[in-house]
Parts: sequence; C-alpha cells; structure tokens
Amino acid sequence: MELTEYHIGLLEKKFLNQLTKEEERALLDLEKNDAFVEEASKYLAVFEAISSDAEAGLRANMDRWEAEVKKSRPLPTLGRLLRIAAILVVVIGSIFYFSDSFTGSSDEISEFYEPFPNRVTVRSSTIDSTLGLGLLQYDNGDYPACIETLGPRTDETSLLYLGHCYFNLGDYDQATEAYRKVIEFDPAPSKWKETAEWYVTLSNLKLDSFDRSATSFQTLQRLTTAKHAYRDQAERLLLLLEKTK
Repeated sequence: MELTEYHIGLLEKKFLNQLTKEEERALLDLEKNDAFVEEASKYLAVFEAISSDAEAGLRANMDRWEAEVKKSRPLPTLGRLLRIAAILVVVIGSIFYFSDSFTGSSDEISEFYEPFPNRVTVRSSTIDSTLGLGLLQYDNGDYPACIETLGPRTDETSLLYLGHCYFNLGDYDQATEAYRKVIEFDPAPSKWKETAEWYVTLSNLKLDSFDRSATSFQTLQRLTTAKHAYRDQAERLLLLLEKTK
C-alpha cells in the first residue's frame, strides 16, 4: 500500500501527540488495514527509536526501514524525505534540550527565552559611542561582537546586555554571572535589577533542567507571590510547568 501525504501527516501527528479526535478516529479505521499498518510501521519505527533515546536503535531501525522500502517500492520523494528529516531535527533537539524532569513542548516555553529587546535608545545623549555600538550589534543579533564590545565595561546597562548576549547564545553560566553583577550593582538598586533577577531565574531553570526540586524552581514560585515586575511572566511559566508535571 502506498502511503499518501495525508497518511504520513496523520502518523507525524500521532508521534507528536497532536491528533484531533476526528483524526484519531480516522487513524483507527486505517489501522484495520494490514497493508497500512505494515507501511506505517516503517515510518514510526524511526520515531519510536528516537523517543526511547537509543541511538543504536535509531540507526538499526533506519537501516531496516530503508532496506524494506527499497525492496517493496521506490524510495520516497525528496520532499517526503526532507519532511521526515525536519521532524527528526525537531524531535532530537527536544530530547537533548530538556531533561526527563520537563515533558512540555519547547514551543510552549520558547516565548520566555526569546531575545530580550533593546530598550535603550542608542541616539540618547546619555549613551556613549562604545555602548551605542554594542547595542547596535545586539540589535543585529551579532552577540559575539557585542560581548567583545561590552565585555570590558562595568556600567549596569552594559552588564545587562552582556548577560543577554550569553543568554541568547545558550551560555547560561556566563549569563548568570553578568546578571548577578547587575543585581549587586553599586550604587543600588540598579534600574535593571528586576530584569536581571528574572533572567537569572530563567538561566538557572535551564541549568537545572527544570527540576522541580531545584532552588531555581523555588525561586520561580516565590516570584509569583512577590511584588515584582515579572510576576505575571513567572505565574504563566509556573502554570505551564505545573501542567506538564
């Protein structure tokens, strides 16, 4: 039996747990057909190997799937293979990006890890040329260049955006170090103190793999009850993490 794009779409959604009730019923009807089940298993074998986090199993299943496909019919079209490859990239990324302690979708929390917008006007008379250059580099997404420009500086704005650069590059240890300098800035309090506190929490949540027994998770809980600029964001993130418990 030749699987259509519709069939493959259903299988992809089944693996990603995105089937609607109507699609679930349609798939159940299709699974009454032995020929469909045989062909579908060749696609699902790849995904099942990934979900068990077994690289050896993945390679074996992919080799077996490829051999079986070659025997039974011509290889899938390039478009279909690219679609499968794209799904594999997403799935593999989600496996290594989150530990078993967090089972939510990366899409669901991605909004909390979007690059912090530049909220400093580089044309302001209070901004010197070096800081202005660093902020322009930040705006352009050239984080390594921004780190090189702002790294030697000790003013609170430079420290904050230095932390954001490391944060956006996924270097949460370095990000936390920069944010803590903002929190402890003298003279206190820094105008960026609460922003730095929020991003320290996000960084530590990543470093702790969203472990609910970790200090970072307790800090997130405290932010939901405190008078804090990021209280609403903390409440939404905590609700999401609790839902995926």
